[in-house]
Amino acid sequence: STCIKNNEDFEIDFKFEKESIYGDAHQQKLTVVPLKGNIGPHEEKKISITFHPVKVGEVGFNLKCSISKMKNPLLLTVSATCYEIQSQVFYETGVGKKVFLHPSEPNMLELKSVNALSSSP
Repeated sequence: STCIKNNEDFEIDFKFEKESIYGDAHQQKLTVVPLKGNIGPHEEKKISITFHPVKVGEVGFNLKCSISKMKNPLLLTVSATCYEIQSQVFYETGVGKKVFLHPSEPNMLELKSVNALSSSP
């Protein structure tokens, strides 16, 4: 999140341009909350910016915020990266060999011999 601070003696209105929340030919998107509002004199407004990745890689956004009484919009450059996470599950045999389990197939675990523990009264 970030903040917009009003250092003026009067209230200002702000509005993020909806078109600027998209990147990568409209395939990637940001959510900005609030998208518009006003800020009183010498106050600040917290702005939450969330990235919603749909594919692995880097993407850049030029988020534009129009502010009343400003000639040009405020420009926030947002860079985001989505990484692919691959997990591996394995167990080690009695001799230290790693056996990797398959995520989409049944896995057979070889227990060799099992010694039952007896419980004492």
